[in-house]
Amino acid sequence: MKMKDLSTDMKLSVKSVADKDDEGKERVFIEVLEDCNLFDYMILDTTYNSDGSISNLLRHCYMFPDYEVKKGEVLLLYSTKGKNYTGQFTNTKRTFHTFYWGLDKSIWNNEEDKALLLKIANRIETNV
Repeated sequence: MKMKDLSTDMKLSVKSVADKDDEGKERVFIEVLEDCNLFDYMILDTTYNSDGSISNLLRHCYMFPDYEVKKGEVLLLYSTKGKNYTGQFTNTKRTFHTFYWGLDKSIWNNEEDKALLLKIANRIETNV
């Protein structure tokens, strides 16, 4: 079941998850549709209901850092630990930005898993 994009303001789009359930290789491909700052976005690994719709049980959350990207660039979000870096695909010369979720295991281990990309309107951090 595909999610409906009800917003015309999303400047990123999840394209695929590669090497699902393969620790160290598993990654989410995200395309940059318009210039933006990633600080406004987060991605979640969700569970799902029996009808295939996204449930309200969210298992993992990645909040992107304060980082500027340009239209046409690609984000690679690896589930594992590593050091963020930027490079270029040799075949297309497109710029890619690699980020690491910092998890100890793969999370995209079921064909029904859903990647939920959210744009955050406001973010307030509070010490508790």
